[in-house]
Amino acid sequence: MRTAALALLLTALGAHAAERDFAFTWSTRMLAPKATEAFAGLTTHLGRVTEYSRVELRAGFAQGLAPGVETQVFFDAVPETSGQENRSAEMRVSNLWRLGILSPREGRFWNAAVQAQLSLGPQAFAVDGRLVGELRFGALLVAADAAVVQDAYFDGRSQPAHHLEQGVAVGYGLPNGVRVGLEWRNRLGFDAQGFAGDAVSMGPSLSGRFGRVWLSLAALPQVAAFKRPELVGNGEPLELTDNERVVVRLLVGVDVP
Repeated sequence: MRTAALALLLTALGAHAAERDFAFTWSTRMLAPKATEAFAGLTTHLGRVTEYSRVELRAGFAQGLAPGVETQVFFDAVPETSGQENRSAEMRVSNLWRLGILSPREGRFWNAAVQAQLSLGPQAFAVDGRLVGELRFGALLVAADAAVVQDAYFDGRSQPAHHLEQGVAVGYGLPNGVRVGLEWRNRLGFDAQGFAGDAVSMGPSLSGRFGRVWLSLAALPQVAAFKRPELVGNGEPLELTDNERVVVRLLVGVDVP
């Protein structure tokens, strides 16, 4: 019985690689023990009233340590442009730890995971705590996560330093290994005066595995926004200084022998 349960656990967590089922929303899929993968990511932030662009570049690796235990180490470079001449670049190194729990019942899998991440760079550091849950009904996957993110800035910037994030994603796996889905994200920002704004985004996602390589792509337009009363008067109902109109993310990973 224990052997069968362990085999079931490894199957649900991913026997070889922990590809991302969705680009923004986490699922509980994890690497098997002693499995390693390298990954890279590109996230672009588009659309504000002022001229603005932000690109997030990520590269790192993940290592399975035990059934349901995974760690990741990655490097982020974030070039940012505001206006014609205001350009900056932020760099961070992060360590993410993931702990998964499996509960099979009535022919379906209910999975849960907790995650903790610490990021450190010359301009700031951040702590991220996240709870992840999912339901798998055959080819249908429903995933959700909720996070508390705290940033501390060394360069005196005024943007909100505390965020609450929630996400829900629904995806359907096709016979060819491709998953098509829809993601919904909600992000609240808080600054020294309290609540600063809330942005709701929703859009399509696409993921798949091709041999040793997997990819995940999503584009999330902002569909709603809420602001602190004194920030409402700019005539742009969806415009928040802490978010963008559209965010596009591409993740790619490869199994390391």
